[in-house]
Amino acid sequence: MLIDYLHDHPNILKDKTVIELGSGTGILGIICKKNSNCRVILTDYDDLSLEHMEIDCEKNNIDCEIVKLDRFSPVITEINIINNLYNNKSTLQLLAGDVLYKKNYWNLFLQLN
Repeated sequence: MLIDYLHDHPNILKDKTVIELGSGTGILGIICKKNSNCRVILTDYDDLSLEHMEIDCEKNNIDCEIVKLDRFSPVITEINIINNLYNNKSTLQLLAGDVLYKKNYWNLFLQLN
């Protein structure tokens, strides 16, 4: 599983900015932050999920950015990363652990090049 791999290989995220798409509870991003101390941005479209992420980060004493991101019309500029990546020489790592469980969402990802 992705979470196990990231837990066992923390160096692959060192000095990266991690954006987790469809974070839900944020557990994957929280593991990344705890193990790699990288910059983590948790995203979801659901307000209840965003509230859960805030609570989970607070309970785990983790500092992650939490951003509402609409999966049907995502606007990556809502996440203030471009200048930060350039200035800090960081690279971007997208994580999408649980976002492709419904076939009707697959086309959104298959169109990405």
